[in-house]
Amino acid sequence: MLTFLFWNIQKKPLLHRVARIAVANAVDVVILAECVQTDAELLAELNAGGPYRYKCPDRTSDRFRVASTLPKRRIPSVYDDTSLRLSIHEIHAPHQPALTLALVHLPGKNRPQPGVVQRVADELRDFEERQKHQRTILVGDFNLSPFDDSMVNALGFHALMTRELAGRRNGRIVQGAGYPTFFNPMWQFLADRGARPAGTFYFHDSGESNHFWYTLDQVMMRPELADKLVDVAVVETDGVASLLDQNHGWPDTTGGSDHLPLLFRIDW
Repeated sequence: MLTFLFWNIQKKPLLHRVARIAVANAVDVVILAECVQTDAELLAELNAGGPYRYKCPDRTSDRFRVASTLPKRRIPSVYDDTSLRLSIHEIHAPHQPALTLALVHLPGKNRPQPGVVQRVADELRDFEERQKHQRTILVGDFNLSPFDDSMVNALGFHALMTRELAGRRNGRIVQGAGYPTFFNPMWQFLADRGARPAGTFYFHDSGESNHFWYTLDQVMMRPELADKLVDVAVVETDGVASLLDQNHGWPDTTGGSDHLPLLFRIDW
């Protein structure tokens, strides 16, 4: 079993809370966006008293901070695109074929343009062709909802809402070309969940149209890995204190980020 944590920490000093989540959930791979602290500072918090020893793999991009309980050689950085919107690591778990761990943080102002999404999706597909496999996990802050056209569009991420659909429609022919799909489990959060968060980001706005809850942080995987996904959760507590505003239930930006973390596990 491999457990992953992704969190956009909004350039805030939240490494102590990251460490609490990692220890409480036995996280194997920590992935942070908008982290201004150094690798050394991240490792100091993660290794301060917990039972796990984290290492930061070598990388060429500062867009993400990555730490793992795996040896550095088992999670190398293997690709960064020129605009630094896509970063790729491989995961070499013992006695298992390699996994592709693709990280994205798309521009958020007025939502990413379709051309940006298509470029990132094309680069990822090209990488998979060179690696000759599609054991790919894609995770990050997309600044898009699961239902947005760029997420579902075949020329974009082609991310579908069920394992069955993703498997059956994989390689779907559109305008004479075949496009691989992703299974996107984040659709399950687009519903009434009682007092629990209905997304990872809450937007306060008085405009005519506002969803209020948005699932901008997402994880998805190719059909080859879809059945390996054990669970995915929006994290509500760091194990000591809530990440939610006590009165309203949205992210507590006073002591945390405006994004909630994602935790997911795969049977690998």
